[in-house]
Amino acid sequence: MNNYGYKEISADIRQKIQSGYYHAGDYLPKQFDLAKQYHTSRITIQKALRVLSMEGFLLSKNGVGTIVKDAGVLYSDYMTNQNKDIDMHLVSSKDYKVSSRMISFDVRPLDEDEAAILLLKPNELVYDITRLRYVNSEPLRLEYLLIPQKYFPELQMDDLEDSLYEYIYIQTKQKLAKSLLKITADFPDFYDKKYLCVDEHQVVLRIEQTTYFNSGVPCFLAEIRYGSDNGQIISVYQLD
Repeated sequence: MNNYGYKEISADIRQKIQSGYYHAGDYLPKQFDLAKQYHTSRITIQKALRVLSMEGFLLSKNGVGTIVKDAGVLYSDYMTNQNKDIDMHLVSSKDYKVSSRMISFDVRPLDEDEAAILLLKPNELVYDITRLRYVNSEPLRLEYLLIPQKYFPELQMDDLEDSLYEYIYIQTKQKLAKSLLKITADFPDFYDKKYLCVDEHQVVLRIEQTTYFNSGVPCFLAEIRYGSDNGQIISVYQLD
């Protein structure tokens, strides 16, 4: 491999992890050695490793190295305390009435970190969207979405009143392959208090999500926030 950029390098390392060349718990070669292997600079290697870390494949430990993470978790989903699946693209209209309120809809350039995750160039344009999702007229979650304009040049605010997943399929005829989720607890911010009706003493569930086309290309980024009284985390594991 000669003079490949960080996208090609991250794709090659990703393939090696998925194929079993690197196993969970393995340490990658040092950045200096990877730079020699791929005939590139350490800066390019660092960008490639940062992409894979953000995707959940790697974990960097200061002074130790970069380790391959356990890829056993296939997905985590959020369930209501009524034990019903309320993931927005799966909700049955017979049981729930799902609606949206658009809070903001803007277009702006990507910053460097966002571009690295989406495998795009910095300053490419992205829709920066905030919407509030309701189930049966009750506020359920806040969504902060970053959607590349190049994939959906005609996207309008009204298109996101309903399912984002349905809109993507209609426009591209591609099914979405997977979502990588990072789930953490967070203190409520101004929007959480205003729209999710949580107070300063409650904890908010924060989900950072990267969703991919079947081709493996990232489709969009999302930060999703739930009030702490709305449910629990259900995780599904693959055991090899």
